Amino acid sequence: MAIHSAFKDYLAILAANKEYECGEDGSLNIFRDPMRKIRELVEKCERTFEFRNLVKKTRRDYAKRPDRERYDIWQTSVGHVLRRSKIYADVLDSDYCPDHLFKRFEDAIAGKKVPAVILAPLESVEFSADSPLDFGSFAIRKFSREELSTITENDTRALFYGESVLDIRLLSHYWWLTVPYVPDPRYPGQVYKIEILRPPVERQYSTFPPAVERVLQTLVLYDWDTNLSGDRDNEHRYSLLEDHRRWLGFHVPFVMHCGGSLFRPPVQPPDISRLALQPLFNDDGDESGVCPQPPIHNLHHKETRGFSRIVAKYENQLKKIRTQADKWSFIDVAISHLVKAFFAFELDQLLWHTVAIEALLGEPTPGRLKDTLASRCGCVLGCTKAGRATIDRSFRKTYDLRSDVVHGNTKLKEIHSGHLTVVRYIARDATVWFLDYLYHIAQGFQPNDERLPHRRELLSALDIRPDARKRISHLLSRVPVDFPSSECWDET
Repeated sequence: MAIHSAFKDYLAILAANKEYECGEDGSLNIFRDPMRKIRELVEKCERTFEFRNLVKKTRRDYAKRPDRERYDIWQTSVGHVLRRSKIYADVLDSDYCPDHLFKRFEDAIAGKKVPAVILAPLESVEFSADSPLDFGSFAIRKFSREELSTITENDTRALFYGESVLDIRLLSHYWWLTVPYVPDPRYPGQVYKIEILRPPVERQYSTFPPAVERVLQTLVLYDWDTNLSGDRDNEHRYSLLEDHRRWLGFHVPFVMHCGGSLFRPPVQPPDISRLALQPLFNDDGDESGVCPQPPIHNLHHKETRGFSRIVAKYENQLKKIRTQADKWSFIDVAISHLVKAFFAFELDQLLWHTVAIEALLGEPTPGRLKDTLASRCGCVLGCTKAGRATIDRSFRKTYDLRSDVVHGNTKLKEIHSGHLTVVRYIARDATVWFLDYLYHIAQGFQPNDERLPHRRELLSALDIRPDARKRISHLLSRVPVDFPSSECWDET
């Protein structure tokens, strides 16, 4: 094969130049900056005929339209493949097998790369676990410095992409959300269609990649309660009397894409200025760097096991419910707004939590929406008459504040952290309740079964008084399935 021969010829040039630069002990004659010396050697070899020939043969075999795709793009891309697949490193640092390296080169050019993964640090959270928290479609884990360096290609960054080196020491302190994904297949010279006229507007609730947002929809359902000493009965949890209460979740300061196509440089390093850091001092009391601020949520072993169990439950519920997407897509809308509220602040947090509640429990009832929402929140969250009354009052108060914000009331009353905490509890708890509701109904049904109730039917069951609901349930259990048709009665 011509490309195989061209590849071996180029390796021979690399090896010859390495020998030229080596001393008697076989190491490169490098004095002050070994990485710079390696980069200079590679750049020299990439100006040779053998490298240009390899690029031409690669473009001929792998380009969809080799006669029209620019040589310089393929030249740059082949160079990135040789760097990021560690072919250069293996040839320059040790003995190597040309056939093994060609297989690696061929797989990379053909797009046969290990699955890509998105990494996102979970700031303000510390778990107590010796192994990753695996939830199937995603995991939460802590990496050693070596593991993090490998997955982010930090050694390759340091050797060939010095401007994108990561601070592995700092980043290894965090627990990471890891989400595998399949990147869009791209190759050098590929041209994408650009919609010029009336491009469709995609529904997007946050700035996170869709794969990450889908995972966050599960994680924000966990009860990230920072008022850990409080009693969780209705009168306390949903009461507005204690305005000093404040809930705080975790933070995702950035995301990193790792893996995928090797035709381009590694992604740029994240902006670590977005991390909440504090000075790090050495034994002499001198400042020696920075480290993460202490976590807000420090889950011990029992709490970590409980977290894993409840998150797995939510993930399983959502997976089942999403099979009924045609009828129950509103639940994803509600949870997406819950994600938006989770990472918002102050007034924005109040607004998006109320929007999440409306997406769950609201209906177009002019002049009665607040009454309807307050009644339904009390119905699904209140265990006693007093508890339902507390929820009703608290929701009305926070909804009035929301209305003042939306309608531009210049005399907006002061909003306390307690208001934000209560509306968070109501929105989160109502969403979790609705997941249980839908999951219970969905058992035994095939996807989009026509017998499944629609959203309006699901909500109408909440508007019946508790005593009447029991009588109606008993009534419906005793009438024929085609009730109230006049032909449903047995005339025999």
